[in-house]
Amino acid sequence: MSGIEILVDTNIILYLPDGNKAVAEALQGRDIAVSVITELEVKGYHRLQKD
Repeated sequence: MSGIEILVDTNIILYLPDGNKAVAEALQGRDIAVSVITELEVKGYHRLQKD
């Protein structure tokens, strides 16, 4: 792995809408990979809105 790609889990994705700047900065400019399980967990999270 070149250090540019990063695999994120559900918690990281859920921190972004709350305005977590540290997470946003850590992901800036990186190619982000998400597992199928993480995708399903995020889609099923009850507090997320479509926007």
